[in-house]
Amino acid sequence: MSLNSIKKQWINKSKQDKKLIIVMFTTSLLMLMLIIFIKYAPIKIFYINGTESAPLGLYVRFPSQIIKKGDYVIIPTKDRLDIFTLKHKPTFLLKHVVCLPGEEYKVTENALETKDIKLPFYKESKIKLPKLKKGNYKLKKDEYLLANNPLRSYDSRYFGAIKKEEMKKVIPLFTWTNKKSEVKKSEKINIKNFSGNSKTGT
Repeated sequence: MSLNSIKKQWINKSKQDKKLIIVMFTTSLLMLMLIIFIKYAPIKIFYINGTESAPLGLYVRFPSQIIKKGDYVIIPTKDRLDIFTLKHKPTFLLKHVVCLPGEEYKVTENALETKDIKLPFYKESKIKLPKLKKGNYKLKKDEYLLANNPLRSYDSRYFGAIKKEEMKKVIPLFTWTNKKSEVKKSEKINIKNFSGNSKTGT
Protein backbone atom coordinates (compact mmCIF):
# COMPACT_ATOMS: atom_id res chain seq x y z
CA MET A 1 0.00 0.00 0.00
CA SER A 2 1.44 3.34 -1.03
CA LEU A 3 1.96 6.29 1.26
CA ASN A 4 -0.66 8.30 -0.69
CA SER A 5 -3.27 5.57 -0.19
CA ILE A 6 -2.62 5.46 3.55
CA LYS A 7 -2.85 9.24 3.69
CA LYS A 8 -6.18 9.25 1.80
CA GLN A 9 -7.62 6.58 4.13
CA TRP A 10 -6.53 8.55 7.16
CA ILE A 11 -8.12 11.74 5.76
CA ASN A 12 -11.38 9.92 4.95
CA LYS A 13 -11.49 8.37 8.44
CA SER A 14 -10.85 11.77 10.02
CA LYS A 15 -13.72 13.26 8.01
CA GLN A 16 -16.05 10.45 9.08
CA ASP A 17 -15.04 10.89 12.72
CA LYS A 18 -15.68 14.63 12.48
CA LYS A 19 -19.13 14.03 10.96
CA LEU A 20 -19.96 11.54 13.72
CA ILE A 21 -18.85 14.01 16.40
CA ILE A 22 -20.95 16.77 14.81
CA VAL A 23 -24.02 14.50 14.62
CA MET A 24 -23.61 13.37 18.26
CA PHE A 25 -23.08 16.95 19.46
CA THR A 26 -26.10 18.23 17.50
CA THR A 27 -28.31 15.40 18.78
CA SER A 28 -27.23 15.99 22.38
CA LEU A 29 -27.84 19.73 22.02
CA LEU A 30 -31.31 19.18 20.57
CA MET A 31 -32.17 16.73 23.37
CA LEU A 32 -30.98 19.24 25.98
CA MET A 33 -33.06 22.02 24.38
CA LEU A 34 -36.10 19.72 24.32
CA ILE A 35 -35.69 18.85 28.02
CA ILE A 36 -35.35 22.55 28.93
CA PHE A 37 -38.41 23.40 26.82
CA ILE A 38 -40.46 20.60 28.42
CA LYS A 39 -39.51 21.72 31.91
CA TYR A 40 -39.74 25.50 31.57
CA ALA A 41 -42.21 26.15 28.74
CA PRO A 42 -44.83 28.76 29.82
CA ILE A 43 -47.63 26.60 28.39
CA LYS A 44 -47.30 23.00 29.49
CA ILE A 45 -47.63 20.68 26.48
CA PHE A 46 -45.15 17.88 27.21
CA TYR A 47 -44.96 15.75 30.33
CA ILE A 48 -42.32 13.24 31.38
CA ASN A 49 -43.68 10.40 33.48
CA GLY A 50 -41.17 8.91 35.90
CA THR A 51 -43.56 7.07 38.20
CA GLU A 52 -43.82 3.31 37.92
CA SER A 53 -47.60 2.86 37.95
CA ALA A 54 -47.71 3.95 34.28
CA PRO A 55 -45.29 3.46 31.37
CA LEU A 56 -42.23 5.65 31.75
CA GLY A 57 -41.80 8.13 28.94
CA LEU A 58 -42.78 11.35 27.20
CA TYR A 59 -46.45 12.33 26.88
CA VAL A 60 -48.02 15.23 25.00
CA ARG A 61 -51.25 17.08 25.67
CA PHE A 62 -53.91 15.99 23.18
CA PRO A 63 -55.57 18.79 21.14
CA SER A 64 -59.05 17.43 21.80
CA GLN A 65 -59.94 17.34 25.48
CA ILE A 66 -63.01 15.16 25.00
CA ILE A 67 -62.40 12.44 27.56
CA LYS A 68 -63.41 8.79 27.10
CA LYS A 69 -62.83 5.61 29.08
CA GLY A 70 -59.33 4.27 28.64
CA ASP A 71 -57.82 7.70 27.94
CA TYR A 72 -54.69 8.84 29.73
CA VAL A 73 -55.07 11.99 31.80
CA ILE A 74 -52.81 13.88 34.13
CA ILE A 75 -53.88 15.59 37.33
CA PRO A 76 -51.89 17.82 39.71
CA THR A 77 -50.71 16.03 42.83
CA LYS A 78 -51.64 18.92 45.16
CA ASP A 79 -51.73 17.41 48.67
CA ARG A 80 -52.68 13.93 47.48
CA LEU A 81 -49.20 12.53 48.09
CA ASP A 82 -48.68 14.03 51.54
CA ILE A 83 -49.12 10.62 53.17
CA PHE A 84 -45.99 9.38 51.37
CA THR A 85 -42.44 10.18 52.41
CA LEU A 86 -40.93 10.91 49.01
CA LYS A 87 -37.63 12.67 48.37
CA HIS A 88 -38.88 14.06 45.08
CA LYS A 89 -42.64 14.32 44.81
CA PRO A 90 -43.99 14.40 41.24
CA THR A 91 -46.01 17.44 40.23
CA PHE A 92 -48.64 15.36 38.44
CA LEU A 93 -50.17 11.88 38.37
CA LEU A 94 -50.77 9.95 35.13
CA LYS A 95 -53.87 7.72 35.19
CA HIS A 96 -56.47 5.94 33.06
CA VAL A 97 -60.09 7.10 33.00
CA VAL A 98 -62.28 4.18 34.17
CA CYS A 99 -65.63 5.80 34.99
CA LEU A 100 -67.46 8.74 33.38
CA PRO A 101 -69.90 11.43 34.58
CA GLY A 102 -73.37 10.08 35.31
CA GLU A 103 -72.17 6.51 35.85
CA GLU A 104 -72.66 4.63 39.09
CA TYR A 105 -70.07 2.90 41.24
CA LYS A 106 -69.90 1.35 44.68
CA VAL A 107 -67.34 1.13 47.44
CA THR A 108 -67.20 -2.12 49.39
CA GLU A 109 -64.90 -3.41 52.10
CA ASN A 110 -62.44 -4.78 49.56
CA ALA A 111 -62.84 -2.83 46.33
CA LEU A 112 -64.19 0.06 44.30
CA GLU A 113 -66.50 -1.36 41.62
CA THR A 114 -67.90 0.17 38.44
CA LYS A 115 -70.10 -1.53 35.84
CA ASP A 116 -66.94 -2.35 33.86
CA ILE A 117 -64.27 -3.19 36.38
CA LYS A 118 -63.49 -4.15 39.95
CA LEU A 119 -60.60 -2.23 41.53
CA PRO A 120 -59.36 -4.08 44.65
CA PHE A 121 -57.79 -2.12 47.49
CA TYR A 122 -54.08 -2.72 48.10
CA LYS A 123 -53.89 -4.55 51.42
CA GLU A 124 -50.11 -4.89 51.73
CA SER A 125 -49.20 -1.22 51.94
CA LYS A 126 -46.95 -0.26 54.85
CA ILE A 127 -48.61 3.17 54.77
CA LYS A 128 -52.14 3.66 56.02
CA LEU A 129 -54.01 4.53 52.84
CA PRO A 130 -57.14 6.73 52.87
CA LYS A 131 -60.45 4.87 52.83
CA LEU A 132 -63.55 5.90 50.92
CA LYS A 133 -66.87 5.59 52.71
CA LYS A 134 -68.67 2.38 51.77
CA GLY A 135 -71.84 2.85 49.73
CA ASN A 136 -73.35 3.36 46.29
CA TYR A 137 -72.52 6.53 44.35
CA LYS A 138 -73.20 8.32 41.07
CA LEU A 139 -70.65 10.61 39.46
CA LYS A 140 -71.69 14.23 38.91
CA LYS A 141 -71.59 15.79 35.43
CA ASP A 142 -67.97 16.93 35.84
CA GLU A 143 -66.55 13.98 37.82
CA TYR A 144 -64.42 11.01 36.75
CA LEU A 145 -62.78 7.99 38.36
CA LEU A 146 -59.14 7.24 37.54
CA ALA A 147 -57.05 4.10 38.03
CA ASN A 148 -53.98 2.23 36.78
CA ASN A 149 -53.15 -1.42 36.26
CA PRO A 150 -50.80 -2.08 39.16
CA LEU A 151 -52.71 -3.15 42.25
CA ARG A 152 -50.51 -0.79 44.27
CA SER A 153 -51.37 2.25 42.11
CA TYR A 154 -52.51 5.28 44.10
CA ASP A 155 -55.69 6.47 42.37
CA SER A 156 -59.43 7.07 42.78
CA ARG A 157 -59.70 4.03 45.05
CA TYR A 158 -58.13 6.25 47.70
CA PHE A 159 -58.65 9.91 46.73
CA GLY A 160 -62.07 9.53 45.10
CA ALA A 161 -63.58 11.27 42.08
CA ILE A 162 -61.68 13.94 40.13
CA LYS A 163 -63.25 17.01 38.53
CA LYS A 164 -62.68 17.62 34.83
CA GLU A 165 -61.14 21.04 35.45
CA GLU A 166 -58.18 19.28 37.08
CA MET A 167 -57.59 16.87 34.21
CA LYS A 168 -55.63 17.14 30.97
CA LYS A 169 -55.87 14.42 28.35
CA VAL A 170 -52.49 13.24 27.09
CA ILE A 171 -51.13 10.60 24.70
CA PRO A 172 -47.72 8.88 24.79
CA LEU A 173 -45.09 10.02 22.30
CA PHE A 174 -42.64 7.31 23.31
CA THR A 175 -42.44 5.07 26.36
CA TRP A 176 -40.15 2.43 27.77
CA THR A 177 -40.05 -0.08 30.61
CA ASN A 178 -37.37 -1.51 32.83
CA LYS A 179 -37.31 -4.44 35.22
CA LYS A 180 -38.12 -2.20 38.15
CA SER A 181 -41.14 -0.62 36.45
CA GLU A 182 -42.59 -3.83 35.00
CA VAL A 183 -45.89 -4.83 36.61
CA LYS A 184 -46.06 -8.38 37.92
CA LYS A 185 -48.90 -10.42 36.48
CA SER A 186 -50.21 -11.08 40.00
CA GLU A 187 -50.38 -7.34 40.68
CA LYS A 188 -52.28 -6.33 37.55
CA ILE A 189 -55.90 -5.24 37.78
CA ASN A 190 -56.36 -5.81 34.03
CA ILE A 191 -57.99 -2.52 33.08
CA LYS A 192 -60.09 -3.12 30.00
CA ASN A 193 -59.41 -1.59 26.61
CA PHE A 194 -62.48 0.65 26.92
CA SER A 195 -61.86 2.97 23.96
CA GLY A 196 -60.23 0.48 21.65
CA ASN A 197 -56.91 2.31 21.61
CA SER A 198 -55.84 2.72 25.23
CA LYS A 199 -52.36 1.59 26.25
CA THR A 200 -51.78 -1.04 28.91
CA GLY A 201 -49.25 -1.00 31.73
CA THR A 202 -50.64 1.71 34.02
